[in-house]
Amino acid sequence: MAECTGLENQQGLIAPREFKSLLLRHKHRKGANLIEISAFLLFSILIIIKVILAFLRYVITRLIFPRVNTVLNSPMTENKPITSTLVAASESVSTDVNTTRLSGDLAVWFFILAEVTVFAIFFFAYCSMYYLKTDMFVESQLALHPIAGLINTIALISSSYLVAVAVIYAKNQKNSHARWAIFASLLLSMIYVATKLWEYNILISAGYGLSTNTFFMFYFFITGFHFMHVLLGMFILILVYRNLAHPEFLPGNINTVESAASYWHMVDLVWVILFPLMYVI
Repeated sequence: MAECTGLENQQGLIAPREFKSLLLRHKHRKGANLIEISAFLLFSILIIIKVILAFLRYVITRLIFPRVNTVLNSPMTENKPITSTLVAASESVSTDVNTTRLSGDLAVWFFILAEVTVFAIFFFAYCSMYYLKTDMFVESQLALHPIAGLINTIALISSSYLVAVAVIYAKNQKNSHARWAIFASLLLSMIYVATKLWEYNILISAGYGLSTNTFFMFYFFITGFHFMHVLLGMFILILVYRNLAHPEFLPGNINTVESAASYWHMVDLVWVILFPLMYVI
């Protein structure tokens, strides 16, 4: 009888409690390792995409556009009427562009496009896994704090509005008013930082982390990646705030203020999508 029981234990037909708990621990460890490997692969793909997009941005803004501008602005002789007509047309177009020009530097917009593309890939991957593991995602969302997410949403939207106000003041060369608007925006962004750190601390103290399950892998990875963008945006706003203290900074550098504001609006937009996606839906 003992030999039969031992044989059945080896085959897995009848297992004692210790053997079952060992199997469960092994299965959990294997699942955790799989999640960690998936997170590493996702991070590696992110780095590769960012490098490719950064290279394309450099090629377009530093190599292609300067050559196009050189061709359009090159001096033309009188014995080329067709070319002269094209030059006149290009000058009229450039005049129209100046009246409705792009807010901020073009290179910054390529950078924003690259960042939005990366976040879009993250959101697509999250939605795909949500569809495959809906029950687990819905159950894991119960551990989050929607009120904290709502506070962060209000803080970032209000901060983004104040940055837009600062741009209006900067265009009118009201440096002091623009500085106050950016200062208030930074205070609101600090609310986001403090609330997010508090939420991370609560979740980690409760035992949640990247290796808990697929939902928390995406949660910590995407929100952490966005958190780094918030810190970068705050650093850029601090630089603009410091430069606005010099009267000679405007109007020659209004493009810098607009570029900083455009980046901050992108950070705000990503969170507006991220909040309902992870906390509400």
